[in-house]
Parts: sequence; structure tokens; C-alpha cells
Amino acid sequence: MESMWFLVQNNEILPIIDKCSSFLKLQGVLAWCVRFKEKNPLQITTGNLTVAELCTALLCLVRKVQTVYFTTEIWCIERGQQLPDSINLLTLSPFSDERKILCVGGRLRHSNIPAEQKDPMLIPNNHLICDLIIKHYHFSYLHTGAEASLANIRTKFWIVNGRSKVKRVIKQCIKCLKVKVKAKGKNQMMADLPSARVSIARVFNKVGLDFCGPFLIKLIPGSAKKVYKCYICIFVCFVVRAIHLEIVSNLSIEAVLVKGEDNSKLLNWNLAKIVEVHPGTDDITRVVTLKTGKGVYKRPVTKIVKLPFNCN
Repeated sequence: MESMWFLVQNNEILPIIDKCSSFLKLQGVLAWCVRFKEKNPLQITTGNLTVAELCTALLCLVRKVQTVYFTTEIWCIERGQQLPDSINLLTLSPFSDERKILCVGGRLRHSNIPAEQKDPMLIPNNHLICDLIIKHYHFSYLHTGAEASLANIRTKFWIVNGRSKVKRVIKQCIKCLKVKVKAKGKNQMMADLPSARVSIARVFNKVGLDFCGPFLIKLIPGSAKKVYKCYICIFVCFVVRAIHLEIVSNLSIEAVLVKGEDNSKLLNWNLAKIVEVHPGTDDITRVVTLKTGKGVYKRPVTKIVKLPFNCN
């Protein structure tokens, strides 16, 4: 098939690639372009795009990107010359297959895995198509980590210096940040203990509360009796660390428990703006005032997460 001349102009890839927000969308747009370019008046193709058309568009896209970014490598390989030692692809043993696609060589020729896994297509790490491919596999496999995403990508593509590139792209994923982020204040210098913790007092005069459960209990012994759900309220003395347990029937306000937003999942946290900081006596800020769509709250810095922004 003829090369897609409309993808490249003056040895530069046209902005059509930069305007697509996803890899599948880019592949679909190029597939429609291929159908239009190869349109035969005697045999008009209608309906949705076929798998063959999508594969053809992908090959044309990869071929043109490689033509721009791997010019020296392709020139040497087509003429049967050895790659210069300065080429960073030398260790990958690249070769050009029958589709004129630059692929990674290896020792899996006699393996029974698919051909595209034996010799994945080379992708530069400094082009937008690389980011689109990483995001596509990262989202398709339900936000896997860097190593798993890289392994899935290498079933079809081989990104130059892929591990570091995948880590940088996944680091900008908002959903992964909300789920996996660890509070940056975990290593923060702790404030002085409150007076209630260090002042002499009677046992259980100053206490802290916590709950555990639920537990299933029977009020009357016997296998056929009704089972009830209960929780245990834990009283901890601030002074001598003594513990007292009480059974409560539920987690309602009447049972002395109020479930705040701090116990909600990270994915359900609201966007907020810091309107005031509250430094301690040691000039270290551990609490801030936040303004959300629901009101104004005070939260510890360990319960807030800064969203990443890509300045590029």
C-alpha cells in the first residue's frame, strides 16, 4: 500500500496527531483518511471501520513516525550497513520487516507467541504518540502500575527507554494519584504532645475513643435464635494507656459515633482551595482551612493531596 503522504509534510508530522486526545481516536481518524484516500469509484466501502482498516492506519502512523525520528537507523538498515556505535538503539538489534516497520530484534524467532510480541514495533519516547499509547494501555488494563503497563505495551510496541517514560506518564494520572498517593506529611516532624497526654490525672479522666467491628452476637444461647450485629467502643486513657471496652448496637449518633468525611474513600474527596494555614508554635503547618463546594473545613495536611499539573 502506498504511504500516507498526508501524515508528513516537510519531514514533519502534521498537527492531526497532536490534536487527538486518545490513541483509539487517532487510529480511527487515520483509518477514515485511509478509506477516503484509497476510495475506488467502482467499489465504495460503507459502514463502520473494519479491523483491517484500523491495522493499516496504525502501520502507516508508526511508519511515518519512525521515518521522522529514526532516519539514520532506517537509512543504515535499508542499505545493509552497520549502525554507528553512537546510536542508542544498537542494543535492541533493530531491523525492518516486510511492512517496512522498524522492529526490535531478539531470540524469540522459534517461539509460538504472536509475531507482534516477538518483534514489537519501535516507538520514540519524545513524541505524543508515545504518551497516547501509554495512557491507552494504562486505562485499558484498569490503571495498572508502571511495570504491568510496560509489560502490556511491549506485547505490541517497544518504547525507547520505556520504563522511565511510563513512570512519568502514569505519575500524572489523577485516578491513580487519588488511590495510591501516600500523604507527604507522613515524615513530617510531629508536634508537641497535648497537655492531656502529659499531665498527671486520674485513670480515664481524659480518654480517646475508637471503634472496631462489626461482630455478630446472640442475646439468647441456641442455634435457632436471632443474630444481632454490634460494635465495640474502645476507651483509651491518655495518661496511663489503660483500655476499656463497651458494646454498642450501631454506628449512629446515638451510639456516640459520627462518621466524618475523613473516613471516605480518596476517590470521593472533594476539590478544595486552601484559604488559610495554621502554623504551630514551632512554625510548622500541620492544619489548614479548606473551602469546598460544601463549605469551609479544617483538615490536617496529611488528609489533603495536591493535584498534579502538566505545565507542558
